[in-house]
Amino acid sequence: MDKMLGAVHRHLDDEGVFAFETRNPTISVLAAEKDIEKDAGSWTDNEGYHCSSVYRRSYDHKSQLEHYIFTNRRWKDVSNVVETIEPFALRYFFPQELESLLYYNGFVLKEMYGNFDKSPFQADSRLMVCVCRKRHK
Repeated sequence: MDKMLGAVHRHLDDEGVFAFETRNPTISVLAAEKDIEKDAGSWTDNEGYHCSSVYRRSYDHKSQLEHYIFTNRRWKDVSNVVETIEPFALRYFFPQELESLLYYNGFVLKEMYGNFDKSPFQADSRLMVCVCRKRHK
């Protein structure tokens, strides 16, 4: 994260704005439904294959990582299903932690919204929409 923020800082004009969004880590949501298989959808791809995906998720509060394991299936004929497993993880930053991370990487957090409609950021907001500027010493 530091390297990415450093690159943004180097490329941003002195009066430029750096805006981004990230998920708000709501503990009750992260702790819920641990390791339950959920449907991620089904579709037909551009080559005419039928596709489906399910996932399991868990949250490690110590590392602040939400882990996913997707099981994807692709077939034209049900007797020949190709299955792939795709794990990935999302790192969460709590609001005060995020503000400190930005500060120590040369930014000041000017605004934080709860969504793209500029609604106020609240504990149960799904997102943190951040508007930052370079911190002038």
